[in-house]
Amino acid sequence: MRSRGATPYPPTVLKRPRLDELLAEVQRRRLTFAVAGAGFGKTTLLASWAGAVNSAWYSVTPEDRFYSNFAQGLFDVLR
Repeated sequence: MRSRGATPYPPTVLKRPRLDELLAEVQRRRLTFAVAGAGFGKTTLLASWAGAVNSAWYSVTPEDRFYSNFAQGLFDVLR
């Protein structure tokens, strides 16, 4: 079982220069959302990028609907 804080490293992925340029801008932001439909490659793109930069990964679960669970899980990943 994988931890909710473990980055899901993908196998070799297709290079997407335009999206890589957009991700370079992310480092100057405090918070960024990746929004697209299912199957568009959000997790693959962000996981490959997260492996190359100082980042934290948190996978939200149904239990996170309770603030205390969400806050604790996020805290655990960030420490």
